[in-house]
Amino acid sequence: MLAIAFVLTMTACERETAPPPVVATNPPEPIETSNPPAPTMSEWGGGWSSDFGTITFQQQGNQVSGAYAYTNSGAQVQGRISGTITGNRLDFAWEESPGGAGSGHGSFLMSADGASFTGSWGQGDSTTSGGKWNGKRL
Repeated sequence: MLAIAFVLTMTACERETAPPPVVATNPPEPIETSNPPAPTMSEWGGGWSSDFGTITFQQQGNQVSGAYAYTNSGAQVQGRISGTITGNRLDFAWEESPGGAGSGHGSFLMSADGASFTGSWGQGDSTTSGGKWNGKRL
């Protein structure tokens, strides 16, 4: 009887020390290590209603040129813009006919949906001394 008790005890011990069953798992997802894509260049071409009248832009690659007109103290002012796009930003130079503010620089930031821009203009080398210049796509 002693031999049977020993065999039963050994069998119980062997069950407790047996390795757990192998469970299949999916391998981990690879980690993306590449750089995020560069921001896309905004499309500025077309008509815009702005604080200084309607602007019509022509765009070729990252270069933009355009014209605008507004009335200042009863005088019709004609203006021209030329600039460079970086992402959603348009940095530009502007020049106006007599009766306008002269010439200078500015910067516009296009909204994420491409329907509007916010920005500023300045005289000479300043891009902000003149004030705000905002617009909405026509």
